[in-house]
Amino acid sequence: LADLNTPLRVSLAENLDIGAGAGDALLAAMPEGIGCSLDVRGTQIHESAQSILLNETIDALAAARTAAKERQRSAEQCATFDAAQATIASRWTEEVDRAVPSDDEEVEPTTDVTATLALPKFPEGQKDKLKELRTALATSAKWAYDRSTGQGFSWVTRGRKPPQHCRTGQFLAHFSYLSYSVKLREPGD
Repeated sequence: LADLNTPLRVSLAENLDIGAGAGDALLAAMPEGIGCSLDVRGTQIHESAQSILLNETIDALAAARTAAKERQRSAEQCATFDAAQATIASRWTEEVDRAVPSDDEEVEPTTDVTATLALPKFPEGQKDKLKELRTALATSAKWAYDRSTGQGFSWVTRGRKPPQHCRTGQFLAHFSYLSYSVKLREPGD
């Protein structure tokens, strides 16, 4: 009981097995100021302890009411959050790009994104073209900077890939996109 931080209402009423000595232990363990109530009427516990444990005071009722309001507010916030998650998921479904080809695919793309997409300038406001541009930039950057055969591979490894979680390509693709560039930016940029 002593670790409670929310109101608790328990009825042990009319339980003759509860002896008089239990009253002191319950009084010592019952937290104050949060609206807990233990109904031990009809037990062997002394009446004065029963009254204290029942805790039917204005402060106890106010604490219980405050806790109930807080639970209701929390439930409303959770419901609002859950509803927003569905909205967010449906809104961003269109924005999610398809996966960049894996390292196992044999076809090596060109790093000249403009030649692949034929985009003379950044397609601002054109969602489909922007999605194609992001995919092309990510693919080109991955092949140029994240493979040992790529011209910008900077890792000293025994394999064809950089160490796990050490991908330069994605960073450069994102930097190129944020820079409104239709060509893959160089690391020196």
